[in-house]
Amino acid sequence: MPNAMSAWSPDLQLFALVVLLAASAGGVLWLLRRLQLKGAWPGATRRIQMLESRALGPRHRLVLVRVGDREWLLGVSPTEVRAIGGWTAEEGGVHESAAPARGQDRRDGRQP
Repeated sequence: MPNAMSAWSPDLQLFALVVLLAASAGGVLWLLRRLQLKGAWPGATRRIQMLESRALGPRHRLVLVRVGDREWLLGVSPTEVRAIGGWTAEEGGVHESAAPARGQDRRDGRQP
Protein backbone atom coordinates (compact mmCIF):
# COMPACT_ATOMS: atom_id res chain seq x y z
CA MET A 1 0.00 0.00 0.00
CA PRO A 2 1.60 3.34 -0.98
CA ASN A 3 2.22 5.96 1.73
CA ALA A 4 0.30 9.24 1.24
CA MET A 5 3.40 11.28 2.16
CA SER A 6 5.49 9.55 -0.52
CA ALA A 7 3.44 11.37 -3.17
CA TRP A 8 4.74 14.71 -1.84
CA SER A 9 8.11 16.06 -2.85
CA PRO A 10 10.82 16.13 -0.13
CA ASP A 11 10.76 19.94 -0.07
CA LEU A 12 7.00 19.96 0.47
CA GLN A 13 7.33 17.34 3.22
CA LEU A 14 9.96 19.45 5.00
CA PHE A 15 7.83 22.59 4.69
CA ALA A 16 4.75 20.77 6.07
CA LEU A 17 6.80 19.43 9.00
CA VAL A 18 8.17 22.90 9.84
CA VAL A 19 4.66 24.40 9.73
CA LEU A 20 3.31 21.60 11.94
CA LEU A 21 6.13 22.03 14.49
CA ALA A 22 5.72 25.84 14.57
CA ALA A 23 1.97 25.52 15.09
CA SER A 24 2.50 22.97 17.87
CA ALA A 25 5.07 25.17 19.62
CA GLY A 26 2.78 28.19 19.33
CA GLY A 27 -0.11 26.21 20.78
CA VAL A 28 1.97 25.02 23.72
CA LEU A 29 3.23 28.55 24.45
CA TRP A 30 -0.32 29.93 24.25
CA LEU A 31 -1.55 27.23 26.64
CA LEU A 32 1.28 27.88 29.11
CA ARG A 33 0.58 31.61 29.08
CA ARG A 34 -3.15 31.03 29.60
CA LEU A 35 -2.55 28.73 32.55
CA GLN A 36 -0.03 31.09 34.13
CA LEU A 37 -2.26 34.18 33.77
CA LYS A 38 -5.21 32.40 35.36
CA GLY A 39 -3.08 31.17 38.25
CA ALA A 40 -3.85 27.58 37.28
CA TRP A 41 -0.19 26.78 36.87
CA PRO A 42 0.82 24.44 39.71
CA GLY A 43 2.89 26.34 42.26
CA ALA A 44 2.44 29.66 40.45
CA THR A 45 2.58 32.57 42.86
CA ARG A 46 2.76 36.19 41.91
CA ARG A 47 5.62 37.83 43.74
CA ILE A 48 4.95 41.34 42.45
CA GLN A 49 1.63 43.06 43.15
CA MET A 50 0.63 46.61 42.32
CA LEU A 51 -1.36 47.82 45.33
CA GLU A 52 -2.18 51.38 44.28
CA SER A 53 -1.33 53.97 41.67
CA ARG A 54 -1.94 57.71 41.77
CA ALA A 55 -1.39 60.16 38.92
CA LEU A 56 0.57 63.26 39.88
CA GLY A 57 0.26 64.79 36.44
CA PRO A 58 -0.18 63.72 32.85
CA ARG A 59 3.14 61.81 32.78
CA HIS A 60 4.09 61.21 36.43
CA ARG A 61 2.72 58.67 38.92
CA LEU A 62 3.20 57.34 42.41
CA VAL A 63 2.93 53.56 42.52
CA LEU A 64 2.73 51.37 45.62
CA VAL A 65 3.94 47.82 44.93
CA ARG A 66 4.52 44.72 47.04
CA VAL A 67 7.42 42.43 46.22
CA GLY A 68 7.44 39.39 48.46
CA ASP A 69 7.07 40.72 52.00
CA ARG A 70 8.27 44.27 51.19
CA GLU A 71 6.27 47.23 49.98
CA TRP A 72 7.79 50.00 47.85
CA LEU A 73 6.61 53.48 46.97
CA LEU A 74 7.89 54.30 43.48
CA GLY A 75 7.96 57.55 41.56
CA VAL A 76 7.42 56.83 37.87
CA SER A 77 8.13 59.23 35.02
CA PRO A 78 8.62 58.65 31.30
CA THR A 79 12.39 58.48 31.77
CA GLU A 80 12.88 56.78 35.15
CA VAL A 81 11.48 54.81 38.05
CA ARG A 82 12.76 55.92 41.44
CA ALA A 83 12.26 54.14 44.77
CA ILE A 84 10.99 56.74 47.24
CA GLY A 85 10.72 54.38 50.19
CA GLY A 86 10.45 50.77 51.19
CA TRP A 87 9.29 48.83 54.25
CA THR A 88 8.26 45.37 55.28
CA ALA A 89 4.60 44.43 55.57
CA GLU A 90 4.97 44.11 59.36
CA GLU A 91 6.01 47.75 59.62
CA GLY A 92 2.59 48.68 58.31
CA GLY A 93 3.44 51.14 55.59
CA VAL A 94 4.82 54.57 56.35
CA HIS A 95 7.94 54.99 58.45
CA GLU A 96 7.56 57.46 61.26
CA SER A 97 10.53 59.40 59.90
CA ALA A 98 8.66 59.80 56.59
CA ALA A 99 5.49 61.12 58.21
CA PRO A 100 5.36 64.88 58.79
CA ALA A 101 5.28 66.08 62.36
CA ARG A 102 1.91 67.35 63.52
CA GLY A 103 1.40 70.94 62.38
CA GLN A 104 4.61 71.00 60.36
CA ASP A 105 5.17 71.30 56.61
CA ARG A 106 7.62 68.54 55.58
CA ARG A 107 9.18 70.43 52.70
CA ASP A 108 10.82 73.19 54.68
CA GLY A 109 10.13 72.33 58.32
CA ARG A 110 8.11 75.51 58.92
CA GLN A 111 4.73 75.72 60.56
CA PRO A 112 1.87 76.13 58.06
